[in-house]
Amino acid sequence: MHTADRLGLPVVARLKGNLPELRAAVEQRFAGRVPDHVWQDEDDRIEIWEADDFDPWNALAWPTVRVMRYPQHKAKRPSL
Repeated sequence: MHTADRLGLPVVARLKGNLPELRAAVEQRFAGRVPDHVWQDEDDRIEIWEADDFDPWNALAWPTVRVMRYPQHKAKRPSL
């Protein structure tokens, strides 16, 4: 990640359970808040929350990290 940053390349990393402090901070900040963006694709809906000022994890030498949360709600489709 640091090499990509030095080269000016954007980095996208999926947040999993390996960063529980960051995950808890994300859940706390976005809970109860309306999404920043909502996209509708036919019957499916994607909600986006984002912020670029979260504290990085210990091994990451960046001042902040940007987090995007994007649950997708799929419409119930009848079984065939």
